[in-house]
Amino acid sequence: MLEEALTPDYVYYYLQCAKDTIISLASGTTFLEISGTKAALIPIPLAPIPEQRRIVEEIERRFSQLDAGGAALERAKANLKNYRASVLQTACEGRLVPTEAELARTEEREYEPADELLTRILKERRATWETEQLAKMEAQDKAPKDDKWKTKYKEPVGPDTSELPELSEGWAWARVEQLGNVQLGRQRSPKNRSKDFPTKYIRAANITENGLDLADVLEMEFRPYEFERYQLKSGDILLSEASGSADQVGKPAIWKNQIPNCCFQNTVIRFRPERLPSEYFLAVFKNFYVNGTFSKVSSGVGINHLSANKFAALPVPLPPLPEQHRIVTEVEGRLSILDKIEVAIMANLKRAGRLRQAILKQAFEGKLVPQDSNDEPASVLLERIREERARKAEEEKASRKPARKKMAKTKRGQSKRSQPAERKPLLEILNSAADHLTPEQLFNQAGYTPENIEEFYEELKGKVLAQKIEQERPNDTEVYLRAVGE
Repeated sequence: MLEEALTPDYVYYYLQCAKDTIISLASGTTFLEISGTKAALIPIPLAPIPEQRRIVEEIERRFSQLDAGGAALERAKANLKNYRASVLQTACEGRLVPTEAELARTEEREYEPADELLTRILKERRATWETEQLAKMEAQDKAPKDDKWKTKYKEPVGPDTSELPELSEGWAWARVEQLGNVQLGRQRSPKNRSKDFPTKYIRAANITENGLDLADVLEMEFRPYEFERYQLKSGDILLSEASGSADQVGKPAIWKNQIPNCCFQNTVIRFRPERLPSEYFLAVFKNFYVNGTFSKVSSGVGINHLSANKFAALPVPLPPLPEQHRIVTEVEGRLSILDKIEVAIMANLKRAGRLRQAILKQAFEGKLVPQDSNDEPASVLLERIREERARKAEEEKASRKPARKKMAKTKRGQSKRSQPAERKPLLEILNSAADHLTPEQLFNQAGYTPENIEEFYEELKGKVLAQKIEQERPNDTEVYLRAVGE
């Protein structure tokens, strides 16, 4: 008869908003589970059958509207991802802002093309190297007698442009290693555990698509001579060198000295630009990341690696220096707007989830649809079900054959007939109790045995549904029972 009192969809939607009640009845250490007997104790607000159907129809109508809105928000979220990629792509192709060549013609002035900028950078890098090397030799009293030592400098070569696309006027192709220092981080191993010089370091796990996540930064040993080599400085670009997924390799972020005296691990590549704005290279590397350039050059079995050498050899589009700054300003402005839009989309998606719960709450408080006085009251329906169950129980009891009494042997080999425990009505026990009882106390005092636990919960459920017994739950683990109206 229970199926005549509750429609399946009505029960389905109610259980979606009864999470706290269900958890309070569940048990388990590794994971929570709920038994059939405990599930039968879940209280459910009973509405007339016609009203149940109206509630389900209204829930599904409103959920359908929320689903349509959620799908539109998800499409907008996907479009944001595509638009970000488009902004980065056009920035690296010289189509996001007016080029320096165009502005120079309009304003009738000269400008430094990218190829001249690159020549100047390479010349300055060589001069810096020679100064540093000379200082080291003089500190060791090994002053050079001639200039042969200068031949040890390895001039970074430019890229093969035969298969590269043509760039905007005033731009030039350059390899990453021509434009700055490429360095792989220090390996993490047992011998490098923190001891005398514990130092925080960045690993690939700290680099996300939204920047650096510094909530979980580890430490390991960096001795003074190692610290000088692996120390991060503001403006360094950090890229994830390794990942289990090829499309996650090369994820870039910019270091802004968030943690003083911090180093980096060998799952990270550091790029330190040479007299050029770090933010421009962040935009370039983000473009390489989203358009698949990094994933194409990565390799490995199980773990994909970008490798410092492959990264250093990648060709980079280089615009004139003033244009780099304008590109950075425009990219940051547009991406900032997109970030705000995404925050609003995520907030609305969460709001849709809350609205679903609000709809369910209204539904099972009787506030979602109008009530009809012509509907059979739930109390009448419930009483009819109770009477029908009682009648069937009496019929089954009358038709049941007397159980054959079993003989139980005593320790001395004698035997005696086992006597069934005397049962007492649940309401009688609760009415006579000085205080409310737990289900276990009621079970024992009613004279039930473990073999009859299903009968106990069936009788208890019937009394609860008939509103003869009320459940009190002071917390998530305790349940107390008391008689009502007796």
